[in-house]
Amino acid sequence: MTNATTRASATNTRANARTPPSPTRRPARTAPAEAASARISAPARRASHMTNATPRASATSTRVNAPIRRNPTRRRAETAPAGAESAPTFCAGVTCVAQDECHDTGQCDKHTGQCSNPAKPDTATCGNGACRGGVCTDLCLAVTCVAQDECHDAGACDKHTGQCTNPVKPDTSTCGNGACRSGVCTDLCAGVTCIAQDECHDAGECDKHTGQCSSPAKPDTETCTLGACRSGVCTDLCVGVTCPVPDECHTQGACASTSGICAPNPARDDGEPCTGGTCRSGECVPSPPDGGTADAGDVTDAGTADGGPLDDAGPRESDAGRYAAPSPYSCIPCSSAGAPSLVLLACAVLCARRRGRRPPEA
Repeated sequence: MTNATTRASATNTRANARTPPSPTRRPARTAPAEAASARISAPARRASHMTNATPRASATSTRVNAPIRRNPTRRRAETAPAGAESAPTFCAGVTCVAQDECHDTGQCDKHTGQCSNPAKPDTATCGNGACRGGVCTDLCLAVTCVAQDECHDAGACDKHTGQCTNPVKPDTSTCGNGACRSGVCTDLCAGVTCIAQDECHDAGECDKHTGQCSSPAKPDTETCTLGACRSGVCTDLCVGVTCPVPDECHTQGACASTSGICAPNPARDDGEPCTGGTCRSGECVPSPPDGGTADAGDVTDAGTADGGPLDDAGPRESDAGRYAAPSPYSCIPCSSAGAPSLVLLACAVLCARRRGRRPPEA
């Protein structure tokens, strides 16, 4: 029994010899309860060296009751200002791109690694129209463009704005009050006065759609300086007209330029020669045979009154109804008692031939 105790004491002594005594440390500032606990624990530690307790248990008790040494680095981390230490990020290698044409490029959230997806404002345009709430929208849906007025055409809708264009009609277009000029309906006859083009036209009327005056032709019954109007042209109607001469005791008549009709042919002067005689009142009268004898049936015997020859004294009257022709060699006037005018004319012609002058009219 004594030997066993001796061996145990030797073992404890060796164990205590191997465990170096804890260096003297300046106790940390603790609360009064902690200081009392430390004072109570010191005799216990000394008593444990005198008991048969296991050295490991004693060492463990010593470590548990020993004051805690603080890590200076940790103290600095706890007292450092917020954000001084770089936190881990999930955006490494992340590139944000726009989702579509109605979204802008977002930003990566370092806590989640996700990109934001901001929508573009509604003023932004896109391929098919304009952005509305982040969606590309055709603004011309349900839009019908109509013409503003009669001098404008129906325009086309702009899908980016939803507005219709307002194209003007060309200046060749007509409208109710005239013609279109730069999109305004205009009366083109304002300030226009129509006048006659010439003497074969009347003053026309102005067309408010064109500003031009009409030029109506006068009827063909109207006369003009050269003749008469024909389809608006003053025409000499005698051009190409030749008035005929009916016989040799008439002269050519004059053509009227206003009608193209020839006037009656005027007769030649009486006594003008014609074929076989002379002209009298527009007729050719045959001349009696040379010698002054009367025509058969009118004078029975040339130069006689009762069947006998006449002397050179001149004509002799026999009875009523008879007459005597002058001698071929005398210019004594024929007796007009009962002589026909043809015989008297023949006498005058014969006398004129004898004397070489124009015969007198009967």
